[in-house]
Amino acid sequence: MEQHIHPDYLQVNKALWNERTAHHVDSDFYDMPGFMAGNTSLKEIEGMAGKLPMVYAVKAVKKS
Repeated sequence: MEQHIHPDYLQVNKALWNERTAHHVDSDFYDMPGFMAGNTSLKEIEGMAGKLPMVYAVKAVKKS
């Protein structure tokens, strides 16, 4: 089965996730001030998957 991938797939996918992230960042459901200060709601086992600086990713999305 041949797959056809849109030529702008990465740009379209990034735009989609940036749009979704904005909704979550603005939501009262998340403790964004706490998150931006380095707090997390992840359990130890969940956080082990990727000690990534996600705060920087959120800051980048908020700027765009």
